[in-house]
Amino acid sequence: MNRCAKKAFSLIELMVVIGIIALILAIALPALGGARSTAKRTLALANVRSTQQLFEQYASDNGRYPFRAAGDQPAGLDEPVEPNALTFPWYPEGVVIATTNHFDLATMWPAIVTPIDEWPGIAETWVSPGREFELPEIEDLMNGAEIEPGEMFSIVYSNSFVARPTLWMADRGETVDRIAELRPTRASEVRAPASKVMLWDRHLAYLSEEPERVGEHYREMTPMAFADGHGALRDPTEASEGVANPLNGGDDTRLHNTSQGVYGIDYD
Repeated sequence: MNRCAKKAFSLIELMVVIGIIALILAIALPALGGARSTAKRTLALANVRSTQQLFEQYASDNGRYPFRAAGDQPAGLDEPVEPNALTFPWYPEGVVIATTNHFDLATMWPAIVTPIDEWPGIAETWVSPGREFELPEIEDLMNGAEIEPGEMFSIVYSNSFVARPTLWMADRGETVDRIAELRPTRASEVRAPASKVMLWDRHLAYLSEEPERVGEHYREMTPMAFADGHGALRDPTEASEGVANPLNGGDDTRLHNTSQGVYGIDYD
C-alpha cells in the first residue's frame, strides 16, 4: 500500500518566508506612498491650472482680472456696504464677509470669480489634495461654528495683480497714493506672462511630511499657474526677491510682491 508523503515548512523556512515578505513590504510601501503623493501633486497642478483658466474667462468677460475695491457693491447684495471695507457674499448663501485689508483678495477671490450657488461643484478643486475640506452649512453656523474665509481654500492669488506696478518700483517716491495704487490688472499689462506667477497651492497637503518653511513659503516644488496659462512645479523660495509693499506693512513675500508687479518676472 502506497502512502503519499506530506511535506510542510519547517519553522526556519517559515521565518525565512516571513522575512522575505517583510522585506518586500518595506521596499514597496514607501514607493506606493511616493506614487500617491505624485498623483496628488499632479492633481494639485491640474487644479491650479483650471483655476487660472477660470481667471482668464473672468478677465475676458470683465476686461480685467479679479478685483474689488473698498466700498464696491457686490452684485446680488442689496444692503449697503461699508465704504472702507472690501465686501464679499460668501458660502453658504446669505453669509457676507468683509475685510479692510485690500490684499486679502489673495484668498477672497472665489467670491468674485464664481457665483455662490456653483461652489458645491467646483470648490474642492481650490483645495490642496489631501486636505480635509467641507463647505460650511448654515446649520453649523447657527450652532456656533465659525467661518475662516482666509484659510478655507489653498490656491492663492498674487497681490501683484490687484495694484499698479508702480507700487513695487524703486523710484515710486516716498508718498504713495493708496486710492491711485490699488486698481485691477488687464491681461495686456502683464509684460512677461510666461514668467509671472498668478496662482499657487500654498498648503501642499499631499506631502507626507511638512517641508521646511521660509517666510510664507515652503521650500518645495509647488504647483503654480503663470499668467500665460501654463502650469509648472517651481520652488517659491527661488523666485525673484520680493519688494516691500508700503500698503501692506512692508510685506516682501516672493510671488506676491514681485519687483515692478505685473511688469516684472518671478522666474527667468
